[in-house]
Amino acid sequence: MKKQLILITCAIFLLNSCDNDKEMVLDIGVPNGVISALKNGQTWNTNEAYFSHSEFSEWQENNDLLPQSFILSGGSHDNEQIVREGFSIRFILPSWSQQNISDSFDFDAARSNDISKLMSLFYTMVDDGDVLGTIYGTDTSAIDNYIQLVRYDKKRKEIHGIFQVTLFMIEGSILEPNAPEKLQFTSGKFSAKIPEKWIIGFDD
Repeated sequence: MKKQLILITCAIFLLNSCDNDKEMVLDIGVPNGVISALKNGQTWNTNEAYFSHSEFSEWQENNDLLPQSFILSGGSHDNEQIVREGFSIRFILPSWSQQNISDSFDFDAARSNDISKLMSLFYTMVDDGDVLGTIYGTDTSAIDNYIQLVRYDKKRKEIHGIFQVTLFMIEGSILEPNAPEKLQFTSGKFSAKIPEKWIIGFDD
């Protein structure tokens, strides 16, 4: 049951929400950014990244969106375009300050949009891409887990950020007996195209 719940949440993480701003429309399922990092010292990157507002952000009377939090997610496919892994950081607050990723994966918090829980998740897909493999959540004992939104490029309409996080194995898979117990993402960077109005309410 836990795997089913996590799989559903993974699917939510990899969906991008629509914005009705005429200057930019973020279509569901269309990547709007890139992520790069070192994963256990090895280069890891994806051109299929999403940075979007959380599902329950507020719409104002003028039909403008006021994001309450953001989701950064990305994954990779094999040569047959089968999803093989996914990564996400959820409940990123609208702020330019460094934010500690201090909570392990919590489905109830994800489902209720509890923005007090800044969490990360990594998972693999095995077999024909329809079987959830190894699942990792935030290693809350690590003292250097963080994400920071650092700047917005008005010309390119892109937000840029950095991150670092260590995750530990929540659940393993007999199909991946050599999966490491921990994953450490260092030197993480990302950028994504978002409407400028999303950053107007950012805290300094």
